[in-house]
Amino acid sequence: MLQWYVYVPGALNVCEADVAPGARVTLVGGDALSGTTVCVVLSPLCQATGVPAVIVVTTGMVCAASVHWMTVLFPEPESGLPDEPFVLDPPQATSRTTRLTMRMGASGANRIPAWMTHPAPRFIPELWRPAPERLVPAQGEVVLLGAGLSVDPRRLSDFRSTFSGREEDRFQSFGTDALRSRWGAARGILREVLGRALEVAPAAVRFAYGAHGKPHVVDSTLEFNISHSGGLVVIALALVEVGVDVELPRPRRSDDIARRFYAAGEIERLFSQSDPAARADSFFRLWTCKEAFLKVTGEGLSRSTRSYEIALDPPRLLWAKGIPDAARRYSVHPLDLGDPYRGAVVAESPSASLRCYRWQ
Repeated sequence: MLQWYVYVPGALNVCEADVAPGARVTLVGGDALSGTTVCVVLSPLCQATGVPAVIVVTTGMVCAASVHWMTVLFPEPESGLPDEPFVLDPPQATSRTTRLTMRMGASGANRIPAWMTHPAPRFIPELWRPAPERLVPAQGEVVLLGAGLSVDPRRLSDFRSTFSGREEDRFQSFGTDALRSRWGAARGILREVLGRALEVAPAAVRFAYGAHGKPHVVDSTLEFNISHSGGLVVIALALVEVGVDVELPRPRRSDDIARRFYAAGEIERLFSQSDPAARADSFFRLWTCKEAFLKVTGEGLSRSTRSYEIALDPPRLLWAKGIPDAARRYSVHPLDLGDPYRGAVVAESPSASLRCYRWQ
């Protein structure tokens, strides 16, 4: 099952289609790219699950996968491309092929729309202090490091000098300089943080990957997780399994997404809020908690988002299919990242204290 976002003015919708890896898909309905043939491939993080996760368009437009969603990303400006965002219509399935309709705007050069801008994080100084020299978490503790992803070319080059070959390949795979810079900054900061915690050089940090792609540090009891969205990255360190998720809320049909992907109890509590703005904010706060749980277990795409239930008041995991002791085993912690960002961390511990720092 392939899932992606469809942007229309004022809303961001989710669509899906049964498209197998390696399938050839033709875009129809637009002038500039009508008839373009694309190939459905797998992102490195999704190969273990077999879920189609990336569509690479031959003209240079790239769709990049996150944990659950397909976000359409735009190429560098090229002559002849419109200034309105590309819009993927719901697919029309035939007996043998799936067609994705792409409608193009009619004027000017390609422009990144306002809903895809990346505001700098605004950490609350009383909550997010400067990072100390010692970052190793104690038992029952989660250490969180937050940072902005806007870095100058020299620092990005320094980050890349610490990358493994696999990381450099991933860096080069992104379709624009902006995407490469944000991913490279997040990875470089992760290596710096882990290097300080482990008391080794950033380049000396080695990673191994679990069955569903969750990374771990080789030959260490230190566990970590990373999430970045917009212009923010947050890294969690612990001595138990940990998952973190951050989101930059975007306009979307959150009510429809909640009805489709939330557990029954979550839907009931969410829709008890009559104010649409408050309900949309609760949607994102809950979404980050749910994503963080998928990351702490390492199951990712292999677990349905309806197979477990999280409450926000107070924050806690109520149950999870296949994990009888889930409610006692995990603790849920929403994060105050400063507007507009939302985030959460989940630890494999009945309770956990948080230490929050800003990484410079």
